[in-house]
Amino acid sequence: MEVNLCKLLAPSFHELVDPVLDGKLRELMLTGGRGSTKSSFASMIIPWGMMEDYHVHKQKTHAVVMRKIANTCRNTVYKKIKWGLNQLKVSHKWKCTLNPLQATYLPSGQQILFFGCDEPTKIKSITPEDGYLKYRWYEEYDQFDGIEEIRNLNQSIARGGNCFGLYSFNPPPNASHWANIDAEDEKTGRLRHHSTYLDVPQEWLGNDFIIDANDLKKKNKKAYDNEYLGKVTGLGGEIFKNIKSITLIDDDIFLFEKIRQGLDFGFTVDPSAFVKSCYQKNKKSLTPFDELFEYGISTRELSEKVNNKCHPYELIKADSQEKRTINTMVTEYNVNAYPCEKGPDSVRHGIKFLQDLDVINIDRKRTPNTYREFSTYEYEKNKEGKWIKQYPDKDNHTIDAVRYSLDDIILKTGWRVKMNK
Repeated sequence: MEVNLCKLLAPSFHELVDPVLDGKLRELMLTGGRGSTKSSFASMIIPWGMMEDYHVHKQKTHAVVMRKIANTCRNTVYKKIKWGLNQLKVSHKWKCTLNPLQATYLPSGQQILFFGCDEPTKIKSITPEDGYLKYRWYEEYDQFDGIEEIRNLNQSIARGGNCFGLYSFNPPPNASHWANIDAEDEKTGRLRHHSTYLDVPQEWLGNDFIIDANDLKKKNKKAYDNEYLGKVTGLGGEIFKNIKSITLIDDDIFLFEKIRQGLDFGFTVDPSAFVKSCYQKNKKSLTPFDELFEYGISTRELSEKVNNKCHPYELIKADSQEKRTINTMVTEYNVNAYPCEKGPDSVRHGIKFLQDLDVINIDRKRTPNTYREFSTYEYEKNKEGKWIKQYPDKDNHTIDAVRYSLDDIILKTGWRVKMNK
């Protein structure tokens, strides 16, 4: 190559070049705000990698670049790839066409194909005549329909040799958005890289960009944090704003005292959820550190799995509406379970107690379902789409289990509604 790739990239992306080109990554999740040059990195690393595959590794690899809507490809990712080829000073070696929308490397016939996923059957029919589809780039990843759609697309595309997926997007403000949740998911061979315009030389962005960013920062800090820093700022409907993502080691758990255990029953449509937590009154903190989250499980199976996670003397507070189930677990399977105490308006008082804690520490690797439900639990909306102070009775199974485990403490702080005088 006639150019130095790193000199064309913002400094924050330099560390990604070797892992991508050496095949050390299966997936790269690029998140960030406006002007972070995520798409610039993608538009250069893909053709560079393809050319290196051919000339150095003697492989014919191809790429597919996707947006959710087909008619957005021409003026976005197609133009960006052409821009990347110009930056690399290799545009004379590539033929870019509009019908079909693609870029072809002339020395080898390798192709970069552009598709919108509003016509998924076209993508499923992609089969290169020579070589394989190694690179796939999902631009504006959050605009796709969800993780199931992505999984189906990857199953259709990722065939052949070692494949590499690149996902780029500005995180939506809402923590419960599926793309934000997926970005935090730790997967084998995946790396997440976050960048902002502050990592980019100012002369690349121009004075107008900097002025606009600073103006928004002064007028609306929350919007600035989301749009320019790529932070998940929330839309105002989050119920638990005291969630802190942590990493626990076994030694931390060994030192835990005052263990709390709660059990919410589901069995069929809903899951059964069991959560173990450490409550520290002096720190006003709660740390869930173990869980069960099972659909369609029998009482016997649930009892066995719960017993495998508990010492015989550790008390489990379970949903008092299922006293018959609790009795079966106790008498037939030796589970040390007991119905929790409830009172009028117990849901509201229990959630208010959890909201008032200084921090709820959650290791999302040890308790992924607990993290997901607590971090994405939102107030209901009225017909006008405005948040109202009502708690939805869905996706709250681990939350209920935690409430049950703390029933005695919540009772002391006002679980029951005060009687009118």
